[in-house]
Amino acid sequence: MSHTKPVAVASERIAHKARRVSFTWDRTPLHWVPGDPFTTHTINVLHLLLPAGERWFVHVYRRVLPYIHDEQLREDVIGFIGQEAMHSQAHDDVLPHLKELGRDPTPYTAQVDWLFEKLLGDRTLPPGRARTWWLMERVATIAAIEHWICRRPGRGLGAVLRSCRSVRCSS
Repeated sequence: MSHTKPVAVASERIAHKARRVSFTWDRTPLHWVPGDPFTTHTINVLHLLLPAGERWFVHVYRRVLPYIHDEQLREDVIGFIGQEAMHSQAHDDVLPHLKELGRDPTPYTAQVDWLFEKLLGDRTLPPGRARTWWLMERVATIAAIEHWICRRPGRGLGAVLRSCRSVRCSS
């Protein structure tokens, strides 16, 4: 156990900015992780799941914008919205290529769309406490997802991807 005390660090604000990205998929083979179709398809599932999730993030944060009065936070949320919209598009762009390779993602993506649009989507709640509660629940869910993916070294997405190799090796 360490007896050192934490040192305060001057935090630097990093503004979210949507960066335009584009990928060319036409020369990407079906099994793009050499000799490892299991890992390839495990990672490909992210392309099936993430676009709908990121569109949902955008939708929820657009709904919450009117409640944000702190200008810096508002700017961060607008940047986050742009970033997630770009991520969604980048993942969506691979879906036609998967279909060309004989892997129609539509049955899976339809279920994912249902999850985010119907189960986690807007509800016909009367204005007031219930509607605000449902919005805040979704904001909290997004915060939890982002925290799990980005802020927990060794436990988030990287751990999931590392586990692919161990599952494949042990089977």
